[in-house]
Amino acid sequence: MNVIFGQLVSQFTGYFSVPPTTSRSEFEALLDKQALYIMALFIGRLTLTYINKFCFRMIGIRLSSAIRLHYIESLFGQSIHVLDSMPPGAAAGTITTTANVLQLGLSEKLGTFMEYNGTIFTAIIVAFTWSWELTLVTSSVLLFLIFVLGVILPFLIKGQSAITKSEARATAVASEAFSSIRMLSACGAEERITSRYDRWVDDARRKGQATAPLFATQLGLIFFGIMGAFGLAFWHGTTMRLNGSIDDAGVIIIVIMSVIMVVISLERIATPLVAVTKAMVAACEFFHRHRRAQAPYRHFEGARCLRRPGHRL
Repeated sequence: MNVIFGQLVSQFTGYFSVPPTTSRSEFEALLDKQALYIMALFIGRLTLTYINKFCFRMIGIRLSSAIRLHYIESLFGQSIHVLDSMPPGAAAGTITTTANVLQLGLSEKLGTFMEYNGTIFTAIIVAFTWSWELTLVTSSVLLFLIFVLGVILPFLIKGQSAITKSEARATAVASEAFSSIRMLSACGAEERITSRYDRWVDDARRKGQATAPLFATQLGLIFFGIMGAFGLAFWHGTTMRLNGSIDDAGVIIIVIMSVIMVVISLERIATPLVAVTKAMVAACEFFHRHRRAQAPYRHFEGARCLRRPGHRL
């Protein structure tokens, strides 16, 4: 798309220059050809995007279902003291809320992350092919954006992990209250349970408010880099055009659009990275139980004692 649009700019420049380098019929034929290319690219991108979304959605659904099943099997294999040490409703919250977060990170955001990674590599190749000097100058903004993401993103991951833990505690309290609602009403413990739930919800809210300025700072710096890349590319591209280093203005447009596409893709990657980190935190909730050794079991069938292989009675 960038190459086609850049060539279109070159054709407009050549036709409207004095004297024109192309005739009217040639100019209209080139416009029709470029329009067909753009239409073909639109149809191809629409088809590939649909396949991408469908495949990753199905992968996320199947993986989350398998993880839920494996979590239940691992949970039933725990010893009694492990089950008693778990907060009430923690298992239900892990299977529902945590599994949904994991599925969202796998089905939607992971596909978006891979899509924009491919866009970044392709745009870099196109930009270096047309003008390596202008690409190097404009790509200096990438170092700035990588520095911003490398500094702020670890703090966002840490804050999101703390928020997830507080939300899990609040979900456990709510599940415990709903499972024994009659007992709570009979004993008059509604206010006590409500205060416990409010404490964990307020804790999650405070942690979310602490991470909000970091997220705002990250987005602000990213858009600052995008606007700076526009100005830098136009300034240096105009200088190269006046010096004769490049042939026409179409090269400037191709390089600018390619580098800006890289910058925008980096900004788009930031949001899936947050979702992927949420999925990583959610996966830790599952793996924490999976890593525990399963408890041996025994039951008696007549006079015969059955045991799990590998465990001594």
